[in-house]
Amino acid sequence: MELWLRFIKANKLSNTFTKFTSLTALLVLCSLLPGCTSDITLVDQTETRVVVDSIQRVSHSNELDILVVIDTSCSMYDNYDTIGVGMDTLRKNIEDSYVNYQFGFITADPNTLSYVGPFNEDSASLDVMLAPELLEFTSREEGFSSSYVFLNSSDGVSFTRSNSDFLLFLISDEDEQGSITPTVFSEWLHDEYENVDHDVVSIARKETSVCGSELDTGYNYIDLANLYGKDALDICDSDWSGWLASTSVLTKPPLDNFVVLSHAEPLVETIIVYVNHIETKWWTYSEDSNTVTIDDITDEVMLIEVGYEVLL
Repeated sequence: MELWLRFIKANKLSNTFTKFTSLTALLVLCSLLPGCTSDITLVDQTETRVVVDSIQRVSHSNELDILVVIDTSCSMYDNYDTIGVGMDTLRKNIEDSYVNYQFGFITADPNTLSYVGPFNEDSASLDVMLAPELLEFTSREEGFSSSYVFLNSSDGVSFTRSNSDFLLFLISDEDEQGSITPTVFSEWLHDEYENVDHDVVSIARKETSVCGSELDTGYNYIDLANLYGKDALDICDSDWSGWLASTSVLTKPPLDNFVVLSHAEPLVETIIVYVNHIETKWWTYSEDSNTVTIDDITDEVMLIEVGYEVLL
C-alpha cells in the first residue's frame, strides 16, 4: 500500500475513471455548441492496474547456532545415517551465509538428556555424520521439553552465544508427547531469541507418510512448523536430507540484486523502483528474463520494491 501511494504521487498511475469522465464531459459540451462536428478523436481509454513486487533480503549475523533434537528411541535407529549426512550437507551450504557456526545434538528425552557437540567449521565431516549415533538410547519423545531443559542447562548456556542466530531442528518418527503445546513453545522461543533471528524446522511423520502408523503422525511438530510459516518435512521420504538447506531462511544467502516481475508484460515506461523505501534510478529492465536489476546494491539493502502498470 505504501509503495502504491508513492506510485500515485509519482504521477505514473493511470486513472481510467478520470479519463472516462473527462471524455464524457467533452462530448456533452461539444454536442451543445453550434458548429461542433462529430469527427472527434477519442482519447486513450486503455485500462491498467498497478502491480507491486517486492523482496525482503536476508540479514544474517556472522554467527549461527544449530541445535538438532533427535528422538533416539529404538524405532529411529535406521534414521541416524540420514540425519548425519543431511546435517553435514547443510553445514556446507550455510558456509556462504555464516562465517562462524556450530552444531549441537541432543536427545528428545528431558529425563535422559544426552548432548554431543559442538561441531563447527573446523570439525571433520565424520564428526557431524556420526553424532546421532553417539547420543544415548532413550524412550521418551518430548522434543519441546528437551529443548527447553537443555537450553537452560549449563551445557546449553555454554552452547548458546548471545549474538548468534538460532536454528532448531526437531526430528522424530512419532508425535511430540510432552505437556508443552506448539503455541507455548513458539512463544517461548520468540521471547528467548527476540534480539536475534531464529527459525524452526520439523522433520516428522505426516498424515500422507508411507511409513509407520497413522497414530504416529507428528501433529505437534507439524503445528509448530506451521507457526513458522512452513510445513514439516516428511521423515519417511529418503530424500529429505537433501532439502535441509532450503527449509529455513537462516540457511539461505542474501538474495541477489534483481526482482523477477510477477506479470510477464509490464508497461516498462511506468516502472518505478524503491530501495529501502527510497526511489532509485539505478536499475535496468530485461525483457528476456522479465527482471528488474538494481545496480551497485549493498548489504545494507533489506527491501526492494518494484511498482509498474499492466493492461487489464
